[in-house]
Amino acid sequence: MIYLIDDNQLDQQKELFKADYLFDGLFNDSIELINAIKLDDLESIKEKLIKAEAVFLHNTFEDKDSDGNFVKGRTVIKKIIENDVCFNHNIPLVLFSYGMTETIFNYEKDPLQIKAIRKDLFYENLLPFLKRHKETKQLDFRILVYGVNFNTEIALRLSRDILKRNTGSKFILNNLDLTDLENYYVQTNSKMSFLEFLNYLEDNAITTEDFKELIRNINKSLVRYGRNIHN
Repeated sequence: MIYLIDDNQLDQQKELFKADYLFDGLFNDSIELINAIKLDDLESIKEKLIKAEAVFLHNTFEDKDSDGNFVKGRTVIKKIIENDVCFNHNIPLVLFSYGMTETIFNYEKDPLQIKAIRKDLFYENLLPFLKRHKETKQLDFRILVYGVNFNTEIALRLSRDILKRNTGSKFILNNLDLTDLENYYVQTNSKMSFLEFLNYLEDNAITTEDFKELIRNINKSLVRYGRNIHN
């Protein structure tokens, strides 16, 4: 079970993020909402979370006092869940908040942890994430970060760095970071293998501008068709 822990003050999940799908029962077998935790209930909650498939945690999730009122600015429970539960028990974790202006996510090194993502972006991509999870029973955090067409988004981001590598008129393959180039090419769903693509670049006397135009055409194909139709 995935646990979404969000104090949801002012009923933001429905009113602001239009996440009615969280309440209609469609994903009851995938995700459970926790909107408040009292310190008295923390131990029983921890026992549940230790067995979680993943925890999605509002980074400023506020404690509730014994009277059931939120304690402004106090996030003791959030820190316990993040460190004592998720970190110590290797539970996949997503931290989201409006205050997180930059997404911190490294799929290659840590595919099951998003250290920071804006709250509106998280909720924007939560529905496609849950649909994919319902179909595959897999956690793919790339959908939360980039959306359902994450291959295209990742490829476009990588291509911007790749296109900066060659500045002269003569194309020099060794000027490229081949790891970045391979990561880019894998995302394009191309017919050629990466090795065949490298051979193509080496065997044809192309200029830097030819290479840039090739990458641009692949990107256009990705945006339009979801894959590279050129090679």
